[in-house]
Amino acid sequence: MYIQRSLGDAVVLYSLSGPAPGTPSGSAGPDGGAGPDAPVLRVDPDPRGRYRWTLFSRNGRPLARSAAGFPDSAAARAAFARLVCGAAELTIDQNLSGDLRSWVWTARDAAGRLVARGAATYRRRGACRAAATSFVVRLGSLRGVC
Repeated sequence: MYIQRSLGDAVVLYSLSGPAPGTPSGSAGPDGGAGPDAPVLRVDPDPRGRYRWTLFSRNGRPLARSAAGFPDSAAARAAFARLVCGAAELTIDQNLSGDLRSWVWTARDAAGRLVARGAATYRRRGACRAAATSFVVRLGSLRGVC
């Protein structure tokens, strides 16, 4: 379950599994979940008018982005909810980026569709693996949407 707030064309969704925005980080959300690490989802239009989601850590650092664009923000949010509900079946791949100097991670659903990608590149494969693991763990903290 989410609280929704609009910022121009962007839609920001706050997970209720952690504290609501503006509350002390140690306080619990309405469903009893707690923790300053509750991720934040933001849905924005891209330059082609398609909507994409980005998952941020509570400190504002982007963790992951949608691999595809969606026709509207509701479709992007629905795709993210499906991703959360299917998190246990995700396959995470780590590959060298096009410049062969950094690592990137991607996530595929049970059907093999590319559904998410890391929001950054990493100099070391271990850091890439840790970022992907962190993403999956944070998805698990949002299981209340299923």
